[in-house]
Amino acid sequence: MNRRQLLSERLRPRVIGNGADSGVGMLLVVGTMSVVMTLVLLAGAITDRALKGAQSEDAFTTALTAAETGVNSALSRVQGAYDLDGSDYQTPHPSTTSFDATPDCVSSVVAFPASAAASAAAESAWAKAQLKILTTKAGCLRKNAGAEYVFLKPAGRQVVYSMGAAPGFGVQGARVRTVKAEFLFAPYKPDNAILTGGDLELSSSTTVTSATSGAAAQASVHSNGNITVGGGNPTVTGAVTMSGSGSLPNSNNFAAGTTRSAQLSLPSISARTVYARQVSNYLGAWFDLCPDGKVRSGAATGPCTGAILGDYGPSGALAGGTFRNGWAFSSGTPPTWQMTGGFLDGVYYVSQGNVALGNGVGNPSVSRATVITSSVGMGCNKSGGNIDWNRIDIGAPYVNNLFLLADQDLRTGSNFKAGSASGSTVISGLFVAGDQVEMQTSSAGVYGAVIATDECDPSSTLVDSNIIKNPTVYFDPNGYSPFTDVVNTTLWLELVG
Repeated sequence: MNRRQLLSERLRPRVIGNGADSGVGMLLVVGTMSVVMTLVLLAGAITDRALKGAQSEDAFTTALTAAETGVNSALSRVQGAYDLDGSDYQTPHPSTTSFDATPDCVSSVVAFPASAAASAAAESAWAKAQLKILTTKAGCLRKNAGAEYVFLKPAGRQVVYSMGAAPGFGVQGARVRTVKAEFLFAPYKPDNAILTGGDLELSSSTTVTSATSGAAAQASVHSNGNITVGGGNPTVTGAVTMSGSGSLPNSNNFAAGTTRSAQLSLPSISARTVYARQVSNYLGAWFDLCPDGKVRSGAATGPCTGAILGDYGPSGALAGGTFRNGWAFSSGTPPTWQMTGGFLDGVYYVSQGNVALGNGVGNPSVSRATVITSSVGMGCNKSGGNIDWNRIDIGAPYVNNLFLLADQDLRTGSNFKAGSASGSTVISGLFVAGDQVEMQTSSAGVYGAVIATDECDPSSTLVDSNIIKNPTVYFDPNGYSPFTDVVNTTLWLELVG
């Protein structure tokens, strides 16, 4: 073969087929496919493991959320029973209670055994065993998004336990977590100068500041709804926060601006509860203004059960007269007790009625007074329990740290002041409405805090919305509430093991 033929042969393409190289090519193809398939399977396995891990982690978190929901639900019921009559809430419970007419978790009351307090491990084992029993009882088993939970409040102990499972108890692979919370009752302490459960309007020359020097930043305002500026340029030296989704209000005199925040807890407002807890502390100075026109002395047995001090009803011997120089009865449904002058010091509990200003009052003052009104009925079906206050100034509250409390609405007029401050001495109190508050107090202002829980807003009521217009509210950062104690958790932990 000459040189030209040899070069042509070397440059000729080789066809893989029946030639000697075809077997090697096939092995290369098969090998490559095997490697690719192995990588695909490996990637799938990794992805599947990652998904299962994520699902497991999600279930782990969901179970904890369910357990914490159980704790919060139990503590809410503990507070409700305490607010109603001071009783100890227990669950499970075999029969009706004052708080639960028809308990949902019906079983024998669980007593906390002495042996369970021997060690944390023993307590944990005992609590989990009790909770697992409750998972088998339909009324005790509750559902949360993607999970189930049960909770336990033993008799006579200030502790609750809750167990959550995701996706549910008895489900293969479910994640289960258990939470314990210990609590105690402490007086409710206002953290805001103004706090409302619903929308709030601040307007005109309203000023919110501190009653004590150096605490201006603590004089804050919060609404669990929206806050609006209705006109003027109100001043707030502390934070202005709201939980609603509306536009954030603006004022040149909001020292810290306006921000959105989570909802704040509101105290339970009940004139009847205040009566039960406070009347024994003020016997001789506590007066029940009753719906039949009679005035009775305060009594541990309840409103309008004490000795009759006078009958001002339509057929009473004192009809048309006044009690303690300033209270006159006006019949109606519900009835009204009118302020006709500067009445004598004391605690005035208007049972199932309203308080309003009479005619020709002038502008008198009372040295020490607390006025409380209770409604007829509860919730959004109530009537009465309103306070419409004006012109009569109050130097100091008679019940410690409480000026005015209305089961329903509270309204103050443009010519009214309450409390004072001199140096480091602050005389202050709370102004409280179970529903709405409207305050147009003069520039002399009020000392303490304003609370409206917005439980509901029945039609044709004294106040339709929360409005603070023109007053100066001097917040007392050291003030405590005398009318309710609230649950405070002292320990919150997960029981493991």
